[in-house]
Amino acid sequence: MQEIELSAGIIEYEDTGGSGPVVVLLHGLVMDGSLWRHVVRELRADYRCIVPTLPLGPPAAHASRR
Repeated sequence: MQEIELSAGIIEYEDTGGSGPVVVLLHGLVMDGSLWRHVVRELRADYRCIVPTLPLGPPAAHASRR
């Protein structure tokens, strides 16, 4: 899992790499990037998948970063 630090906080993300078209998969409230793990498994051979875990996910996942 990679991280990027923004003024709003740290965002973790998975980047499968590769040279295919980029697909960014976003999650909704009280979810995290793991929601897309089965989709990424199918897409990663042909696409570069970027899956961030946004600060609107589960509060427990972000508590350790404060």
